[in-house]
Amino acid sequence: MSPKAAKAELSDLFEETKQELGVTDWRYDESGAVECTTAEGHDGQQFGMRWVGPGTLEPDAAVATVSELWLRHGIETTRGTLDGGHVQHLLHARDSQRLVLEFTANEHAMILDGESVCAPVEIVSPGPDDD
Repeated sequence: MSPKAAKAELSDLFEETKQELGVTDWRYDESGAVECTTAEGHDGQQFGMRWVGPGTLEPDAAVATVSELWLRHGIETTRGTLDGGHVQHLLHARDSQRLVLEFTANEHAMILDGESVCAPVEIVSPGPDDD
């Protein structure tokens, strides 16, 4: 998978997740690309994305909706609750190719946060005519 395809895969999954939640009012915050090492030990690139949406009065139901969708994509999820002044319902996911996802929901906001798979960067060697 190319870095461009890895970024598109994460973006497409988040678009589908937002549609599944039925919420259209999301703010986008791309974290950008970082260097990484693929599972095979090659230099790679990984992309981070964050979408922030409105809060929900039913955070547990929102987490269940997202969990079911991600499971349909073969992504295992772990659910939890965190109380840092207010209860946040959390969903963590990681697949075998290092796709990392998190969904947080409470009455103040819903947040989709993720890192794409680490995709190998193609190294182009200079040709004989290149300086």
